[in-house]
Amino acid sequence: MKRSILLFSICAVILAACNKNKQEPEPTDPAPTTMGTLRVNFKTTFNGAPFAFYTDYTNPLNQRAQFEIFKFFCTNFYAYNAAGDSVLVKDAFKYDFETGATYFSVPMLPGDFTGMKLGFGVDSGRNHLDPTTYDPKHPLSYNQANSMHWGWAGGYIFMKFEGRADTSGTGTGPLDVFLAYHPGNDACYEESPFLPKNFNVTIGQTTVLNLEMDVAKFFTTTTDTLDLRYDNFTHFTDNPGLAKIISKNIAKSFAFE
Repeated sequence: MKRSILLFSICAVILAACNKNKQEPEPTDPAPTTMGTLRVNFKTTFNGAPFAFYTDYTNPLNQRAQFEIFKFFCTNFYAYNAAGDSVLVKDAFKYDFETGATYFSVPMLPGDFTGMKLGFGVDSGRNHLDPTTYDPKHPLSYNQANSMHWGWAGGYIFMKFEGRADTSGTGTGPLDVFLAYHPGNDACYEESPFLPKNFNVTIGQTTVLNLEMDVAKFFTTTTDTLDLRYDNFTHFTDNPGLAKIISKNIAKSFAFE
């Protein structure tokens, strides 16, 4: 009996040693990626020159302004192919000039595209949702929206664009008029026109698009120029007409390089 137990123990040791020395199978290669990457850079300008805080800008009425806060939401980025079919690129993006949050990158299936559309502000389907229901990293979440939300009834503040202006018309007066543009409400959501740009997304590669946004077009169009003596402040409810004008102008200020 003792011999049998001893023999069994020796065999177990030998078997364990063999298993220890046995070659482990090679790990399988990861599945090849099927996605490319699309990066969209917002290039902020004023009449073609790079935009900057605390820099003098003058409108056609010779009214001078400087800006110090600039952040906004865009939603519903869609890319279009030659057949007119659309692909959702990104559901929401929070732009913040001060922090450098002026671009986004997203994985995207490969394809050839002829342009994009986007919405300024937050569409009505999302505008009254509870920000705490989003993942903390989502642009519309409570963490990310931060001071860009009025509460469940008011929804999101689509933009905070603030500064000061000299409205004397001399171009040299003091910057004594406070500018604050805070459009919101469902009525201020505006879609851009179709923005033509031929581009393709390729597996394993990054495609970079530069989307120019001309701040001068916020205030001056081919038919009108805002007079900063009067058109200088809106939280929507106190001046809904100005909030809508600003929103429409912003939606038309985008163009691809």
